[in-house]
Amino acid sequence: MGFFNFGKKKQTQNSNQDLKQNPDPENQEKRERMEQFEKVFFETIDRKREEDPLIGAKLGAKEIYSRLIDNLKESDNRLNVDNLLLFASGLAGISCQMTVIRLAEQKQIPETGALIVVQCENGCKYFMGDNLNYFLLENQYSVYSLLAGIYQHLAPEHPLPDIHAYAGECVKNLGNENYKIWGRITEPEVIALNLKLWNAFYPIAEKFCKTPQEIPILFGLVLQHTMETALQVLEPEKCLSMALENILYSAKLNYLEKLK
Repeated sequence: MGFFNFGKKKQTQNSNQDLKQNPDPENQEKRERMEQFEKVFFETIDRKREEDPLIGAKLGAKEIYSRLIDNLKESDNRLNVDNLLLFASGLAGISCQMTVIRLAEQKQIPETGALIVVQCENGCKYFMGDNLNYFLLENQYSVYSLLAGIYQHLAPEHPLPDIHAYAGECVKNLGNENYKIWGRITEPEVIALNLKLWNAFYPIAEKFCKTPQEIPILFGLVLQHTMETALQVLEPEKCLSMALENILYSAKLNYLEKLK
């Protein structure tokens, strides 16, 4: 599919690093100007949080969506919408689990039982639990709520599916070595891709978010922008099904073994 080519294009976020590594006085001056601009930009966002508590997540989502598009556009300006949906839904899923881990590390929730570990017969471990479901499915700004909201807005003639049936199907597939996301992407490939995406985009998201709880909202909004694009190309039910399958599965995968 070519999705492991992600990140090979020169990304604009690397420009600061390039300037830091070059001791040339002109580059030093540019770096200082960029750092000052960034400082003022995020101070402005903080001042506006009283009017709109989610302004950071909204602006961060636009920035990350734009960078995803830049990375995925081919030289002839074509865009692989399947890969865009894969990336955005994977980021939304992994963000729920990583947020629970971060909250436990910060002692905002008890570390014991923060995530429920389920080990299948083949030895593979997966993560579940109320904390994960809170960000994934169950609060006003959960990833699913944001996805369902944009879907109902853009495709009002198409009813929402039974999310509990989708979640149940996801659980059935855990530990099935023959299962592949969208029938073609293996579990190790999904884990590797989601971690690569997370390492690339989490540092950006963190700058825009005041608390860890905003991170899944930001990536849920990235997914909203993605759905606006994907629904211009894909049939609505198929598009939603693809997004849900990857979100639910990506949220439960065991990334910790790779992070050690």
